[in-house]
Amino acid sequence: MRIRTKQRALFSDGNSVKHVGVVSSLWDMDAAKLVPWHHQQADHIEALHDETDTSWRRAVRPSRYFGANAAWFLLVLLTHDVPVTMKGMALPPELLDARPQ
Repeated sequence: MRIRTKQRALFSDGNSVKHVGVVSSLWDMDAAKLVPWHHQQADHIEALHDETDTSWRRAVRPSRYFGANAAWFLLVLLTHDVPVTMKGMALPPELLDARPQ
């Protein structure tokens, strides 16, 4: 995609044109439909980040080392998947949006 702006100050590098690529395995979807679909998926990712930040306290890093924090975050995501799966299997539909406290 090519994004053009009239105000050069909007892009940090000072260019008036910015190129963005979207990689997808959805071969049957037209590019005009793929880009809005891709933007809608961001809502799901933001909700996951919010839930892991607030419910699972991802905001507090256990170490100053990147590798240790990456391993810890992987465990947070795996721990997040267990209650989500259990909610889908055991709760009635009106409680699927419930969050652990």
